[in-house]
Amino acid sequence: MAVEREGAPERATDPRAVRRSVPEDAPSVAAVHIRSWQAAYRGLVPDEVLDSLSVDRRAALWVDAIADPNPRCGVWIAEQGGVPVGFVHVRPSRDVDAAPSTGEVSAIYLAPEAWSLGLGRALLDSAVADLRRNGFQAATLGCSVTTNVPAASTSGPAGPPPA
Repeated sequence: MAVEREGAPERATDPRAVRRSVPEDAPSVAAVHIRSWQAAYRGLVPDEVLDSLSVDRRAALWVDAIADPNPRCGVWIAEQGGVPVGFVHVRPSRDVDAAPSTGEVSAIYLAPEAWSLGLGRALLDSAVADLRRNGFQAATLGCSVTTNVPAASTSGPAGPPPA
């Protein structure tokens, strides 16, 4: 890990901080998902919706995604000190007009304390590498709320789609 300047947060530069998830990671993925939504979408999504999100219900959804037998699907985890603080989910594109060679980054979330540390870039790099390994020639990025400024600032400079 490298520190950019005195007093600045430590940036994640070690690629080993990102790993493929296993089903036991589902509760951690769910907790990161919910905490990220609660921080990023407060004021955009009604508080009662954000406050009612359940780690147990969300974990049940994520265990299915993590255990998906389709080799072209995957969930990657970013860790800080061995603790999951972010994740990205890749899969074949769900867009009705997408070619079979189009993949999708369907979710990418970081816990608020992991924002601006470089882990979003590390997750996106892992997602793109996984899409390429699985033969995708293009990719789309799913976004559930178009006014999500933190997501837009992360995805903007991502570079070209997989070659």
